[in-house]
Amino acid sequence: MPKKHLKDGGRLIITTPNPFWIEYWIRKVFGKLEVFDEHTAWFDLDVLKQLTSRYGFIIYEYEFIQEKYKPKTLSGFFWHKIVMPILRRILPKDLLGECILVVLEAKDKVNKTSSNNQYKTTTNNIYPMDLGG
Repeated sequence: MPKKHLKDGGRLIITTPNPFWIEYWIRKVFGKLEVFDEHTAWFDLDVLKQLTSRYGFIIYEYEFIQEKYKPKTLSGFFWHKIVMPILRRILPKDLLGECILVVLEAKDKVNKTSSNNQYKTTTNNIYPMDLGG
């Protein structure tokens, strides 16, 4: 079990593609969705909460993250520089992040006064992430 490999108070960080990312749905409509062979299942925040709970973890914190894009085509420029800024103002944040980053904490390490049914996110829970390259 992963918990035995964590130091006391240690946290486990995982990332997974966000199945509700708006761009996935748009790519699907236009037949341009590419799915990597390693991604055999889609996990949203609710499923992650259930799965991690089964193995003795709670979601301590989460973020919806978006890689920074440098558009190379006119359509890419239009989407990322014009459409996405508008969508960021009107859509829920869980539709805007390409990936979900989740920080897990062992249940036995959680403060007994806190509720195991709650998890937190930062005020600005979507931010650009530069992966380099």
